[in-house]
Amino acid sequence: MSLEIFTGKVSDLVPANPAGTDPKSQGDDHLRGIKETIIGQSVNCQLGQSSTPANNFTLSAAADNGTMKLARGDSGATTQDIMTVDAAGKVAFPQMPQLLTASQASVALPGGMIVKAGTSGTSGAGNVVVTFTTAFPTVCLAFLCTAKSGNTTIVTVPQNTTGTTVYTFTANTGATTSVDFDWIAIGY
Repeated sequence: MSLEIFTGKVSDLVPANPAGTDPKSQGDDHLRGIKETIIGQSVNCQLGQSSTPANNFTLSAAADNGTMKLARGDSGATTQDIMTVDAAGKVAFPQMPQLLTASQASVALPGGMIVKAGTSGTSGAGNVVVTFTTAFPTVCLAFLCTAKSGNTTIVTVPQNTTGTTVYTFTANTGATTSVDFDWIAIGY
């Protein structure tokens, strides 16, 4: 009988088996091996059948805690986590460089774009300089902010790679006002 060794990997299944000349009494061995492979793949599914592990991906799901991970490499021997999802549905990309501080966050996206976000507030004079924890390497394309309290107009002067100045005014009087705000900046 041409019975392959079942290791739980789809890549180990031989499409030509069983041969037409194999005894029917050994067919249950084939079915059992196929079932074991399918059941094994429901927790760890290898995507790609390359002999080079770095060309394959593995999708792993932990049935006991509801988490999931996509990683580079063969099932059971992954080398690089690409994405994780926790039981609450929070998605993380471990290979995406990110900087988190008490008031700022910065994430480098695939392709080179960088998104920075934070929270700040203006002084009694109605202005504040927002300085990025790390500068954009080339250019800040946009800086947007939203006041945390109503009836406030926010104006920013042209941004540069290291930050910008934010001015806040009471919308109906034009007087400077002190206000907290959230901001987001995009660049590369």
